[in-house]
Amino acid sequence: MTPDITPTGGRRPEPAAVLRSLGYRDCTDLQPVSGGWATAMWRFATPDGAQHALRVFRHAEATASVQREQAAMEAAAAGGIPVPAIEAAGTWRDLPVMVLSWCPGQPLLAVLQRRPWLLWRLGSACGRLQAHIHTVPAPPSLVEGAPDYWLRGVRSLYPDVDELLGRLGISTASLVHFDYHPLNILTDGETITGVVDWTNAAAGDPRADVARTITMLRAAPAPRNPLMLLLSPFRALLARVWLRGHRAEAGPLGDLAPFLALTGLTVLADVKGAVREGRGWASERDLEPIRRWTDRWKRKAGMT
Repeated sequence: MTPDITPTGGRRPEPAAVLRSLGYRDCTDLQPVSGGWATAMWRFATPDGAQHALRVFRHAEATASVQREQAAMEAAAAGGIPVPAIEAAGTWRDLPVMVLSWCPGQPLLAVLQRRPWLLWRLGSACGRLQAHIHTVPAPPSLVEGAPDYWLRGVRSLYPDVDELLGRLGISTASLVHFDYHPLNILTDGETITGVVDWTNAAAGDPRADVARTITMLRAAPAPRNPLMLLLSPFRALLARVWLRGHRAEAGPLGDLAPFLALTGLTVLADVKGAVREGRGWASERDLEPIRRWTDRWKRKAGMT
């Protein structure tokens, strides 16, 4: 089954043709895998037996985002973060495409669905690794225009954002993933084996990145399946363990209330866009929990 990519105007990618355009021939075991809301993705093998991932972005306009992702991944790899290697990049029928090395392990969410008792150890490890990411200096290409990149969609929802940012003393020195959650973190059940999907990466403030993670864990829509329903009561616990791991590595973060409010607005904007375009598993009913979460933190931060 070819992953749905109809938001690009009805075009469906032909993965074998995409790979040939990038110089990959005689590929085997080509199979679709979950690629998230921004991309369609396939796993394949080359004649030497190595495994790879093909990512096809859903919009031609994603070219600038792909360049930012490449810069972020290169910086992360140089900083010792487990990320896939970028093997090839280009375009196919105006759509940005990328071939990555295949990271071992499975998404953290899938592992916790089967073995929820690993939540304490792996959740804490995720927090510590996120703190490690924040020690990586943001590459110059990401610093330009920061912090506006991660604030996209916020100004239309909260016009006073610039005054708030001035009071918060926002930093743009650190590499931030800004989509760091259990679907983008791979594990073998023992360690974190990979961090993927750096599409949202930016030069930003660690407080905003941690707040975005907590917001995703607590309020963002999750895939709908029976195992996910069983895990749902653990979302708040996972957020606490995660934050504890980050603090153990990096120390206290201070008052996160305004950052939780701001990142709640970013998640709300993202999910609204996904619902409008029919991407992912989100629906209109998923917007209300995010609104409640965001309003709660706006009140705590004195933003209402």
